[in-house]
Amino acid sequence: MNRRTAIWLFSLSLFSSVFSSRAISTKVENTQAQFALKLFSTIIKDGSNNNVIISPTSIFLALSLLYNGAQGTTKEQMRQLLLENQNLDLANFNQDNLQLQKILSKVRDNNILSIANSLWVKYGVNLKTDYVDSLRYSYQAQITNLDFNNPQSPVAINEWVRRKTNDKITKIIDRISADQVMLLINAIYFKGIWASTFDSNLTQNEPFYLLNGSTKEVSMMSKEADYWYLENELLQLVSLPYQDQNLSLDIFLPNKNIDFNSFLDQLNIKNWQNWISQMRKRKGTVKIPRFKLEYETTLNGVLQRLGMISAFKSNQADFSAITKAKVYVSDVLHKTYLEVNEEGSQAAAVTTIGVRATAMPVNEEQPFILRADRPFVCILREKQSNSLIFMASIVETS
Repeated sequence: MNRRTAIWLFSLSLFSSVFSSRAISTKVENTQAQFALKLFSTIIKDGSNNNVIISPTSIFLALSLLYNGAQGTTKEQMRQLLLENQNLDLANFNQDNLQLQKILSKVRDNNILSIANSLWVKYGVNLKTDYVDSLRYSYQAQITNLDFNNPQSPVAINEWVRRKTNDKITKIIDRISADQVMLLINAIYFKGIWASTFDSNLTQNEPFYLLNGSTKEVSMMSKEADYWYLENELLQLVSLPYQDQNLSLDIFLPNKNIDFNSFLDQLNIKNWQNWISQMRKRKGTVKIPRFKLEYETTLNGVLQRLGMISAFKSNQADFSAITKAKVYVSDVLHKTYLEVNEEGSQAAAVTTIGVRATAMPVNEEQPFILRADRPFVCILREKQSNSLIFMASIVETS
């Protein structure tokens, strides 16, 4: 085909807690965590002096939808990115993703989580049957044909997004360009209530120490309880549980004498696994800021540095398992929203993929105090699947 064609892929997500009767394979658990930490580490190198907030689960599922249509070198590069060196065939990969979505979609106690996938196809574009079947079965995708030339088409898509994200994301597109042929959307919504809520009467204005040495007044929440906790020469780590005990928000606070960027360099899969395994129940006081933040980034360069190269090259990309049209990835946009308060937290993320043609010892009896009054990292973790659903480097709050 001489005319340009394109595919856009959007993924929107908010995070939550889950439960299931069948565990995801250990291989996939490990590779998902490794993917998350590797991606996060690469992104923060581009902006460690600013807040970085991503949903690795959103990005992973978005790329998984695209991976189902990849062939040749494009598929191999995406396989290495998503699965490292694990030799997992596509059928089992999709089955594990299906199981992951079932686990994450369970509503437990007062936590709300919904996951939805959709495929929006331009009239006249023929998709390959196997690709459509995979998305319908493994990702429960809603498939809709639209007249992309109709100015109401973006309205219909944005309305679907708004409903699936409970009004947290109300628009992902203003218009559909003439060369777009398909949009894939993964939407996840989460609202989590703390297992033991913070008392708003204890929230006080306190200083937060910024990287440049200045301070900013923030609303600091405070709670005394028994927590899973770790303290060593590098950091304090505490796990804040939601009412569904399978889900927690883990706070990683580097010690005052540790440079924040140096700490971020230590946030890898090996250290993360060691730290989590060393946590023990301990009484203490946690003080964290109340905040609401938004973040947006383009992931093209990050994904290419991680080895997903040919997908972005018009003369190399091979997505022939999707359609006969010659297509390539034009852009990958990720947007996130995070709110943490006394009741719990809400979060949202949007990943857009456009495709075009052509430890130190501690006294266990002594209650600890963790005061997050300086830059820290938080990770929303689902314990059964070991999924890192959300990750944030918070250097300034608002």
